[in-house]
Amino acid sequence: MPLFAEENVPNLSLKAALMSTWHENHVISLLASNEGLPIEITAYDTVAKEPQKYLLAEDSIIVRTKALRDSMAFYEALGFRTLSETEMEKSFLIAPSKLHLQFEEEKEAEESPLRHLPYLDQAGYCCLAFVTNNAEKERMNLIRKGVQVTEVDELPLGQKTMKIFFVYNLLGDVCELIEVK
Repeated sequence: MPLFAEENVPNLSLKAALMSTWHENHVISLLASNEGLPIEITAYDTVAKEPQKYLLAEDSIIVRTKALRDSMAFYEALGFRTLSETEMEKSFLIAPSKLHLQFEEEKEAEESPLRHLPYLDQAGYCCLAFVTNNAEKERMNLIRKGVQVTEVDELPLGQKTMKIFFVYNLLGDVCELIEVK
């Protein structure tokens, strides 16, 4: 069910390095489900036709990566913990939300279409988003952990203002952290 939709939302300049093409504005729709994960649809005039970084499975999100250990360390810095790590399954869980991540590693020997840059304007699922109660504090905590972050900026949406920043690496792992003011 749609929670909100807004057109002509200005893009924050902090997103420029995370896009294949700069877009002045975009459309945002937030959809909720009684049983599944909420999904934000962000629409741009054009999108990059890159392979999806994230895939949705029935009860988890699959993270595609070329460097398993580096991607796992990225999500550990965000608060995920290892649930299992066997040869066949490598998965993480974030508590208390029970968001389950599984990892799919591409072998280096294979010619891979996965790029090493995160693009927010690609087709498919390209970013995970999380709500935080203090964007500035969260950002400083992630910097101390050695994770790449953008600056924090504010975006008015409807009657609320969001403080937003992005966390990313060069494997295409990218997450948006949002504080609702």
